[in-house]
Amino acid sequence: MSIDAHHDPIKFDDKSAGVYVDLTFQEGRVGGDRPEIPFTFKLNLKRALLTVSVGRDLKYDRRHVARTIPNSSVEHTRLRGARDVAEREIAAEGRVDLASLASAISGKFRKRSEISREDELKLVQSLPETLVTPRSEGASGYSWILEPTFREHLRGQPWDPIADPRLFVESLADQLADPHILVELKCAFEDIHISDIVEKDGLSEDERENLVLHEVNKKAAEHFLKMLLIEAHLMPSRLDNRFREVVIASVTAIED
Repeated sequence: MSIDAHHDPIKFDDKSAGVYVDLTFQEGRVGGDRPEIPFTFKLNLKRALLTVSVGRDLKYDRRHVARTIPNSSVEHTRLRGARDVAEREIAAEGRVDLASLASAISGKFRKRSEISREDELKLVQSLPETLVTPRSEGASGYSWILEPTFREHLRGQPWDPIADPRLFVESLADQLADPHILVELKCAFEDIHISDIVEKDGLSEDERENLVLHEVNKKAAEHFLKMLLIEAHLMPSRLDNRFREVVIASVTAIED
């Protein structure tokens, strides 16, 4: 996952300035360059929340907040409902694919084998990889909930980082020395998916015995993940439940 943010020049009593976020989701691979971690594992995000917060000397234009939803709110609601149906129908497999989603959207849940390639192609052409749902944070800023549509995890870029600014800001002060615009990517701890835990070569017998059980491995991977977040000063003071919010990345938008 990578994130960067910038904004247009901000001047008092001038036109509003765009705030742009360049965000890309990809699979993370952990442990390869850390000798103290006795295994490697992969990380993916199942859901995330992007928040843009503005300083007290700024305000954002509520009329020009990015609301990148498929075609209309009606289509957006229909798509979310179809995903819920697909998830319920194939709960045993625990995943949603293009065929099941196309079937649910059509209003008749057919077997995936009955979904034509043409149905899937039509869906691919009109369906975004990521559902982006806007959410107001009051005067302090705005957030966007990010969820995959037909994939199991978030992938790629949810929007065009140049053509689609997240919002526009205006200065409230005559002199604005250092405008503060904070961009954070957060998620619940349960939305971090750890997989493919593989022990490294050259482990001692004692180390190997401690890595026998998968659940033990997963707990150890979670421990090292927490350690990495603490090193990056992103870990919350407490992580006592699955819904506790974790900051995955935090950057300050700079003037472009």
